[in-house]
This record gives sequence, C-alpha cells and structure tokens, in this order.
Amino acid sequence: MSSEFPLPRFQASSSYSSARAQLPLGTADSPKKNHNDPDVAGRLLTEEELAERHQRSVKTIRNLRVKGGYVPFLKIGRHVRYRMEDILAYEAGCLRRSTSDFGGVNG
Repeated sequence: MSSEFPLPRFQASSSYSSARAQLPLGTADSPKKNHNDPDVAGRLLTEEELAERHQRSVKTIRNLRVKGGYVPFLKIGRHVRYRMEDILAYEAGCLRRSTSDFGGVNG
C-alpha cells in the first residue's frame, strides 16, 4: 500500500479490490462522474447536475426550462432529466470563434 494516497473513509466490500478502494477521486478507475466521457452519451442528468455542469443555479435552469430555448428535457413522471446527447448538442451550438460571432440557433 502506497502512502501517497489518503486512505478512503469507507470500508471496501469484498466485491471491490483493495487497490480500487484506495484510488483518490478523479483517477481513471474511480467512481467519480466524468461528464466529458463519450461512454456516458446515453446518460440522463438531473437539473442539479446540469446546473453544476453549466455553472448556473438550479433556479436558473428551471426558469430557462419554463421559458424554452435551452436544453431539451425529458419529463418522466414528476422527474425532469436531460439527455447527455442534447446537452452536448446545445454546447456545440454555443461554440464561437469570436465575440462578434452570433452562431446558429443558440446565438
């Protein structure tokens, strides 16, 4: 066991290897969510996760959803979810080359 990583605060179950349990968050094998990982293309994000990703408040995300013109969303029962592919498409539409570039649909 290496002393360069702090010990985890939880007791690893027998299903996890002791090496994986001792990895800090943010490493390749850690359970931390990586929103830029292409493997999560089918993932659904909550409004809290989208707010964190876009550095906005949850209230702002809710207001933009009511107003329309933001990221398309799914309503599953009483839950609101955002598809990762819709988020990535919205973000791609926000890409600009200069401050005078109005862009496409999101500009």
